[in-house]
Amino acid sequence: MLGSTAGLAASPADADVALLGARQIGNSGIDSLSLQADGNVLIDSSLSLARQLIINSPSISAPVTATLSAPFVELGNSATSGGPAVVPSPSGGNGI
Repeated sequence: MLGSTAGLAASPADADVALLGARQIGNSGIDSLSLQADGNVLIDSSLSLARQLIINSPSISAPVTATLSAPFVELGNSATSGGPAVVPSPSGGNGI
């Protein structure tokens, strides 16, 4: 998820990648979003929704400070194939 996808070309259908823009999601009026991925979900921007945000993926990464907010936020991994999931310990930032 990027801050904005304005001016970017759409991903090819066979690329197995989707680019979502937080600005475009916010401007669309969407109040609930559920993302399902078999690989990594990269969060490169903050996102605030009025109702809920669900991300179901074996890996979620944020190389920048990003805030995900909604009355209901769920981060999980429902994958049942492959080896056991490795769940890293969450760590807080310094607020800067």
